[in-house]
Amino acid sequence: MKLISHYLLALGVALGATQGAQAQAVKLGEGSYFAAPKTGDHAVPQASQRTDAMLTRAAPSAQWYSTLLYGAKPEALFVQPMTVRTTAQGLELGLPAKQVLPTERKDTVIQYPHRAALLLSPMAFEPGAAKLAGAGDWSVQISMARAADDMQVTVAHGMPYVQMRVSRGDLRLRLPQGVQGVVQGTDPRVLALATGGKDYALFAPTGGNWERVSDAEWIAHLPAGTGYLSAAALPDGKPETLSLFTRHAYSFVKSTKVDWKFDTQTSQVLTTFSAETQAMEGADAGPLLGLYPHQWFNNASVEGKLGASYDSIRGPIRLL
Repeated sequence: MKLISHYLLALGVALGATQGAQAQAVKLGEGSYFAAPKTGDHAVPQASQRTDAMLTRAAPSAQWYSTLLYGAKPEALFVQPMTVRTTAQGLELGLPAKQVLPTERKDTVIQYPHRAALLLSPMAFEPGAAKLAGAGDWSVQISMARAADDMQVTVAHGMPYVQMRVSRGDLRLRLPQGVQGVVQGTDPRVLALATGGKDYALFAPTGGNWERVSDAEWIAHLPAGTGYLSAAALPDGKPETLSLFTRHAYSFVKSTKVDWKFDTQTSQVLTTFSAETQAMEGADAGPLLGLYPHQWFNNASVEGKLGASYDSIRGPIRLL
């Protein structure tokens, strides 16, 4: 009986504690919130896939890149117009195409799935698990460090480039779908490829060059002390497009910021998008950035400044 009494007492205390925790509601206006998790709530997921610097900040949740934070094998990032995915071998990237799929409901589903067209890998070391290393308002930096070595990747919504840095060595390019066309002009830095029905270009530093290993593999030889490269999905295979992308390929994005201003007299919201960049070589021509339909449609500030466009699930993304 004594044991039973102790059990009942402990149960009573536990129930009291549970009711106390559930009663910790903070009144706010017509509603309320709880200052701590209630008994039975799921634990908050640990956003551990962040660099030490990012661990000192609040984890950015419910973002287009949130998959990076919660596991060593993240899903693809739909950067738009491109998709990218970090893997044990390096970084996959592709330009997705529209798919229309029938369903059991006798309707259709529209998808733009990730399909790896290019795979970029460091040759001097094996990349580590991807971690979020930085986040702007529409850009992110990814670190794939292993010991003292690192492969860093920058991507941004609307930007048709993937910008990469490696701590040492060259970069290997593999083409899972093979190659349908290669363009090597007078600029040894630039490799333009057609694969999977899409056009891509890769831009090595001055003094670098591309070595063809096979139709499905190339090596970017990077001069000592450089360690950077950018890869782009092109809207078409025209020579003038390649020239345009070459001119802007070496303007690397460091951070991005969005500011709003509300004009009470006209009831208009003015949104300013700012990108801080670093010229890896030559003059800083600024990055090519893409605008979504709600940003370019009926927008007098970009009239006459828009270039080629990409198809996306959110409509045409037009280059600025």
